Amino acid sequence: EHTFLFEGRTPLPDVYRALDTDGSHFEERRGDSGTLGGFVTELAGRIPRKGERVEVGPYVIQVESSDNKRIRRVKLSRHAQAV
Repeated sequence: EHTFLFEGRTPLPDVYRALDTDGSHFEERRGDSGTLGGFVTELAGRIPRKGERVEVGPYVIQVESSDNKRIRRVKLSRHAQAV
């Protein structure tokens, strides 16, 4: 219910819609990225490997699959206290 799987190429507005959020936590930290995978790469400063995580406000984003060029899939969940 509070965990989502997204392809790395998912546009950020689609992520916001799925999460039913205005995206403010993401937008205040977003640079030029337009996709969830690009956003995570921006935050990490490199392409993270499987299992690596980043936190954005009440959300935890964990890389489920990546290669040396891009993030393929991520799991996004809300912190328990934010639910």
